[in-house]
Amino acid sequence: SSESRELELSGGKVEQPKLNAGVVADEIFEPPKRFICSESFPPEATVAVRLEPNKASSLVTSLPYGSEVLATAARGTYLQFKLDKGQNNEVQYVWVPRVLDGLVLFVEKSDPVKVEKDAEAAAAVASTEEAILEQQDQIQRFQLWWAEGKGKEAAGLHPMLSLLDAAVLADIIAAGANYHNCLSADRLDALQRHTSKSNGPGLEALQRALQAKGGAKSQARAVGSVIFKEAMDMFKNPPAEMSKSSLATSSESRELELSGGKVEQPKLNAGVVADEIFEPPKRFICSESFPPEATVAVRLEPNKASSLVTSLPYGSEVLATAARGTYLQFKLDKGQNNEVQYVWVPRVLDGLVLFVEKSDPVKVEKDAEAAAAVASTEEAILEQQDQIQRFQLWWAEGKGKEAAGLHPMLSLLDAAVLADIIAAGANYHNCLSADRLDALQRHTSKSNGPGLEALQRALQAKGGAKSQARAVGSVIFKEAMDMFKNPPAEMSKSSLATSSESREL
Repeated sequence: SSESRELELSGGKVEQPKLNAGVVADEIFEPPKRFICSESFPPEATVAVRLEPNKASSLVTSLPYGSEVLATAARGTYLQFKLDKGQNNEVQYVWVPRVLDGLVLFVEKSDPVKVEKDAEAAAAVASTEEAILEQQDQIQRFQLWWAEGKGKEAAGLHPMLSLLDAAVLADIIAAGANYHNCLSADRLDALQRHTSKSNGPGLEALQRALQAKGGAKSQARAVGSVIFKEAMDMFKNPPAEMSKSSLATSSESRELELSGGKVEQPKLNAGVVADEIFEPPKRFICSESFPPEATVAVRLEPNKASSLVTSLPYGSEVLATAARGTYLQFKLDKGQNNEVQYVWVPRVLDGLVLFVEKSDPVKVEKDAEAAAAVASTEEAILEQQDQIQRFQLWWAEGKGKEAAGLHPMLSLLDAAVLADIIAAGANYHNCLSADRLDALQRHTSKSNGPGLEALQRALQAKGGAKSQARAVGSVIFKEAMDMFKNPPAEMSKSSLATSSESREL
């Protein structure tokens, strides 16, 4: 199964290699480069060699500690090399991981100083994957929250969402990225009429989206994105007027932008745990990259969803008392009975360093790198979300049925159960009842076929029925997702219609 981590150290049973469909390398080594085991390669371990640079590919052999690799190419954290099969002088190109979960396995013989950089790159990959999983989980909780009717009250209080028919709004939120499937030309026309009659605040983004060019499909995507984002923001930061019952599962977290907009009434500060306390306080000044004509928003909490308190112009100085993420906390004198309020301002925004410590301006470069890493994480999150939504749509259209019948694990499942698991996303406990888990247990205990080990382990998960359902659902979802990315060669062309993109190598 294709999990979020790279290939593992393993010396397991050698599988029959799959046909190599061809891999596009990130870098070709001409002449080849020699790599040797690093000092961090465990002496007792072996590392798996695969036909392609991904965990789902067939295992060809394994390399022990002390091996040398004459690499001809690289893709991601993998190295390609020639393997002599010893049959009629036949040579095969295979792949081995250079870095695994922050552990550097191979270093270039002529340049061992690359160890540190490779470890940093692997750590960045792991951080991105964690952020992707966290974002996926939040979206699924939001969709479940809305499906349970908890967003209805909040939508009635929203200037944009209150214009929409409840059924249309529910369809948009359930659709995820596939807005063109629920926003027909008639629905877009109706929205156009509603917004043209209203001059209320908060409709500018929707009005711009309704003017999007590129045809009905592009317009539907633009409109759907705006509406989904507004509803998601409301889930994270519900209006103060909402009843407690509707707030049951709403949460928070997003970045802040340069803004000079209208000052909102601050919300009550529920308290923020700082990453670092400055004792004594540190003085920060505007960096050279702070646009002279801009102002930066000051918020009650260190996230974009928090209330806007005021804004700071170019040339401002901040006496910071604490930091959280890329935000600085400072005291703001409200001028009312000498009242003081703790507020937050971003130090780095979208790769742009706004404030630097007065005594240490050399931190600019490091802050810019950190901000670039955040931007890269957000792009990866959006790409992963889109791929999952396309996969769920592909399955809902029945295109995964044929492939499931060819799969050693998925072919054991009832089609309705499989469809429920894939539609559920992370909420597997809602569709995998105790009866369904018992039936799966009986099926797998009778079968000794290959490819069932992960499912059998998941069925033994501890922690009660809910934990077991999550473990089993995760294994099945990942297997089906891998099949979408890498469909079996036996599948018909019609079933491959939408599975041709986003394939991971």
